[in-house]
Amino acid sequence: MFKRVMLKTAFAFTAFSSGIVWGIAAEASAAGIPLIGLFQG
Repeated sequence: MFKRVMLKTAFAFTAFSSGIVWGIAAEASAAGIPLIGLFQG
């Protein structure tokens, strides 16, 4: 049970973090800074 809660928390945190990263990248891209290319490799 505890492990499952931790897994869900970790997954939510990862999704949240990547959402922030993509949000920043999209904002920077809209401002003319090609950050998304950096994240895509």
